[in-house]
Amino acid sequence: MDDKAKIGTETGRMRFKAHNLICRGCAADMETVLAQKDGITRATVDYDTDIIDVSFNTENLDKKDVYKAVRRMGFKIDILKD
Repeated sequence: MDDKAKIGTETGRMRFKAHNLICRGCAADMETVLAQKDGITRATVDYDTDIIDVSFNTENLDKKDVYKAVRRMGFKIDILKD
């Protein structure tokens, strides 16, 4: 279990399609920065598909907060429906 995840907390998940990811390093940097945000329990960025997958603690963040955190990374994004 991730150190940030706590037993008994509610977890949310959002997926995004990024536009113009230009390198694998950008994807790795995005993962690192997002994972450091308080309330985000897991962030993965797949360079090959441009998919950003974020799990978060709903007690700390809501979907709007997660969207803003991902958008601040500087890429145009679309929210994907599950």
